[in-house]
Formats: sequence, C-alpha cells, structure tokens
Amino acid sequence: MALRAKKPEAIEKRLKALFYGGAGVGKTTAAIQFPKPYLIDTEKGAENDQYTKLLQKAGGVIFQTSDFDDLMKEVTSLLTEKHEYKTLIIDPLTTLYNDLLDKSAIKHGTDFGRHYSAANKKIEHLINLLYRLDMNVIITAHSKALYGQNMSIIGDTFDCYKKLDFVFDLVLEIQKRGKESIAL
Repeated sequence: MALRAKKPEAIEKRLKALFYGGAGVGKTTAAIQFPKPYLIDTEKGAENDQYTKLLQKAGGVIFQTSDFDDLMKEVTSLLTEKHEYKTLIIDPLTTLYNDLLDKSAIKHGTDFGRHYSAANKKIEHLINLLYRLDMNVIITAHSKALYGQNMSIIGDTFDCYKKLDFVFDLVLEIQKRGKESIAL
C-alpha cells in the first residue's frame, strides 16, 4: 500500500471561537459583528432593536429555535447548501445543552451519569459538523462559578459541555467593566 501523506500547505483557516460570560456582558453583540452572520438564536434574545440593526448592517440573518434537532438540521444545511454566510453563531449553546441533559435524564436515567453520556454524544456530533463547516463559528455560553479546594470559588467558566474549550481556537470570557465590555 502506498503512503498517502502529502506536503503541508497553508490554507485559509476559519475562526472557531467560544464566548462566555454573564447576562448582558456583550457576547451576542460581539458575535454578530463578524462578517455575514448566520445567527441561530436559542433564547429569542436577538429580537431587540440593537441586535437587529447590527445583523442588518453585517448582512446577517437570524434563525430561532430551542430544539437541538432543528439546530442540527440548520447546521447540516449550512454544510450542504450554497450560501453567502461567512459566520455561524449559536447563541447560546447552554440552553440547548441543558435541554439535552433534561431529555436524556428522562430517556436514560441519571444513574452513573447516563444522561451526560447521551447528551454529550449529540454535542460531539454537532462539533464534528462544525469542524467540517467552511465558516467562522462562534458559540456563546452562559458562565458559572469555577470551584477550587474546599468548594471555594476561584473564578468563572463556561456553562456547557465540559470539553467545549478544546474545540475552539479562541476561548474568551466576556466581562462588563463599567460601561465597557472586555474579553479575557
């Protein structure tokens, strides 16, 4: 059998980023300013005038769903159909992941973390599709406390699938400081 490796070539890479933070810190605002956004809004939070104006200015569109299967169909369509959009935004993934956990708990039970295993398999399928997508991908997530020794809070982290940070080129915590939003 012949070797199949080839010499590496530079390719134009698309950004894969995770923005997380508390409510109202600017995650959505930052994300929808990327080129030609295709926003999948899972909380109907992007109906406000400030967001619709930014989406229109960037040449973007919005699809609202709180159903994981609808999200998967939409991502699959973005993968297989010709379109002009350059940035996929899922805002936020936290709500869909929590819904998957609840549905998995009902279907599989919670013994030995079975519900996490079932929900995580679906998220991993989504991640595999996102890797193949020739678009910038920005996922937003809520934040939650990060605990250290003796259950002391040592900071914040994203509230979603635990391995989500390994998927992205860039993981930013968005915070509000006075009237400004900053990314850490």
